[in-house]
Amino acid sequence: MTYAQLETHANRLARALRKLGVKQCDRVALLYENSFYYVIAHFAIFKAGAVSVSLNTETSAQSLAYLLHDCEAKAIFAAGKYLPLLAQTEAQLSHLEHVFTDRDALAFPPGFTRLRAAAIEDLWSQGPGDPPSCEVREADLGSLVYTSGSTAKPKGVMLSHQNLVSNAQAVLQYMQLTPEDRVLCVLPFYYIYGTSLLYTHFAAGGSVVIENRFAYPNVALDTLEKTAASGFAGVPSTFAILLTKSTLRRRVFPSLRYVTQAGGAMAPALQKEVAEAFQPARLFIMYGCTEAAPRLTYLEPEALPLKWGSIGKAVPGVEVIVADERGNRLPPGKTGEIAARGPNIMMGYWKDPQATAEAIRNGWYFTGDLGREDEEGYLFVVGRSKDMIKTAGNSVSAQEIEEVLMELEGVSEAAVIGIPDAILGEGIKVFVVPKPGRALDPEAIKAKLKIRLPVF
Repeated sequence: MTYAQLETHANRLARALRKLGVKQCDRVALLYENSFYYVIAHFAIFKAGAVSVSLNTETSAQSLAYLLHDCEAKAIFAAGKYLPLLAQTEAQLSHLEHVFTDRDALAFPPGFTRLRAAAIEDLWSQGPGDPPSCEVREADLGSLVYTSGSTAKPKGVMLSHQNLVSNAQAVLQYMQLTPEDRVLCVLPFYYIYGTSLLYTHFAAGGSVVIENRFAYPNVALDTLEKTAASGFAGVPSTFAILLTKSTLRRRVFPSLRYVTQAGGAMAPALQKEVAEAFQPARLFIMYGCTEAAPRLTYLEPEALPLKWGSIGKAVPGVEVIVADERGNRLPPGKTGEIAARGPNIMMGYWKDPQATAEAIRNGWYFTGDLGREDEEGYLFVVGRSKDMIKTAGNSVSAQEIEEVLMELEGVSEAAVIGIPDAILGEGIKVFVVPKPGRALDPEAIKAKLKIRLPVF
């Protein structure tokens, strides 16, 4: 799809939304897997002045009902296979007025009693192709992204158009994206890292290749080769799968210029494997969260061999510090909570002023991640403030133990949790997954941990 086609289709769809009664700041949900349907609808919602609410496609009827009710969605774009799920929740959604789906899905009655489904293709193929006459301001709410976090119910993160645009511009700057760049996207668009690939590469005038078959990792790698993609993005599990379940190490990607990693801490040992497997492509280690739209820091590829495990420094236009409990900046070497401020920081949590006030204090967003800064200003995440294990009077970072475990030969994945202990307060429980064809000796692992870690 060309930019001209995307522009025309999105404008027509936006006009149709306005004609059907979707007003400024109304919420419009998206329940589509990665596809041109998603891309067109997402930008059409923006153009209509409405708020895009991307929903996890792995949702249940109960979760779907909760999210649509919470955001008070007026309309939803949903792929045909999700219509039966939507029909189950219809009675609970009195505010939902419109359902839009692909034309082929209408051949099978979705089972609605009140709602009626309309074909998206009919809406984007008719009428003028210029934008609707509505004003969209930078400060307006543009996207509502639900994140699970540590609470019982998902929290809606409110991101303004300024939040999204400023972050895209920052990434565009430090990655030096150009119109010639083409990124292979295996990350879902309902995930902020996935949609950020759209924003950054569209801002550069580049291309996005959608690949929904990552369940077959070699197929995804075939696409990476055939499309001559210059970029690839993944989370730690993406790279762990490629390293253990594909022929990645035996392949060469002459067109690949950059690889980006975010979405959680990646152990230094895994960073080294990824850098080696994709060389000579440049590996960007990045850090952020939904509340930051999403990028906060990046580690430039040239510093990677000197700063394994670091998340780098703040992206352009953003300040990131390590703070104490009162919000004061801590000196290098001291552990505190990572806090940030900048034009990318969220407006707040949807319908939750208390959570907003707890997260944003004195203009700083407190991430909940514990970190430290070295003498050169490079940041390191050492754990979650709520995930510290309190054992025998010590505060132990589960991530610190996990990183050591990942360096052990034969370990593919590792997780560490605290468990109740009558004497210690909390005991430490370790889970490890061996690499294919390898066996692990628990006693040998314990012995190596004793050498590498303090006595907890």
